[in-house]
Amino acid sequence: MKKRGAFLVGILGVVLALVMGDVEGRVFLKEEYSQVPMEDMWVTPKKIKVEPLEIKENGMIIEVSEQGEIECNTDDKLKKFAKPSYTCWGLKLEESGKYYALATDQFEYSYLDSQGDLYVEFVGDLPLNASGKGVSYGQAQVKLLGDGFDPDTFNQDTPYWLKFGPKRRGTDTKIELEITWKGKRGTWKLEKSPPTNRPGFLYTLALKQDGTYSIYLDLQPFVEGKIEKDFEFSAIDGPEINEIIGAGFETYMVGNSINTGFLLVTNDFQDTQDYGKYIKEHLTYRNNLFIEIAMSKPNGEGFKMPPIPEEEMKNKEPQKTPEKGKKKEQKKKKIFSKVKVDPNAGQASKKEDL
Repeated sequence: MKKRGAFLVGILGVVLALVMGDVEGRVFLKEEYSQVPMEDMWVTPKKIKVEPLEIKENGMIIEVSEQGEIECNTDDKLKKFAKPSYTCWGLKLEESGKYYALATDQFEYSYLDSQGDLYVEFVGDLPLNASGKGVSYGQAQVKLLGDGFDPDTFNQDTPYWLKFGPKRRGTDTKIELEITWKGKRGTWKLEKSPPTNRPGFLYTLALKQDGTYSIYLDLQPFVEGKIEKDFEFSAIDGPEINEIIGAGFETYMVGNSINTGFLLVTNDFQDTQDYGKYIKEHLTYRNNLFIEIAMSKPNGEGFKMPPIPEEEMKNKEPQKTPEKGKKKEQKKKKIFSKVKVDPNAGQASKKEDL
């Protein structure tokens, strides 16, 4: 009897060790635009109806009533912004007065919100030129989506587990953050704006099971705190999501350019450093290129950013992170549930409050 009990305890210990060990360093989604075509990863919703929206700006009424297309940015000037394997260097939105949406359900594994820390990283770029023009209304935000959502019907009413990124109204840009925490919707209470000295940033969000969170801009700490203190909680309007299987970008845009993309979702902080180090380096190149182009044009035509103060540059030196050792190449068992999408997912739509 003792031998049998010891055997069962031993088997249980092996199972727990395998499960706990395989949870570490799990990458759920890593988008580097190396797939051809891009449609293999991302879907432009086809079964949605865009509700007419009126936006008042400077005494004018701007109507948004059509769906635009999010394209892969293949500008030759940005080739330095991509690895040789990339087929493009980010997503771009260029037509004003339209609604844009893009979604994917191609997570390598689904993420259960009780299974550990989560890190989300992507590029958010809302250009604004010296004359105050550029993107007047719009957002460069990512949403994490739950089991059962249909990419073909993804829109502003699709239930989400998380929403994160910059949002602009007029000349005011704020970082918006909503999460699902202990069965409730948590809305970030802090009014924080990204710096205005360059168009785009690498945004990183860390949500930890110990009840803390952190936001990084270009891999540098921007704000951190306790979830229970810095978020206002309310009942979730719609079904509760506990399992994440996909992601999406969606926005109305008034202006002429939003750039986003390069999305990473993982449960390992070091992954954000390894992935982000390369993206940040080339995002800096892209920002400088945009500023250079702007300065070569007449006033009001390009995106001319104010220079970064020398003292700020000294304080903003990127932190060097130790290089990750090469992992042993071995096939790990997938212990997360496989991605399943309900093909009969419904659709909904309403006006976005911009």
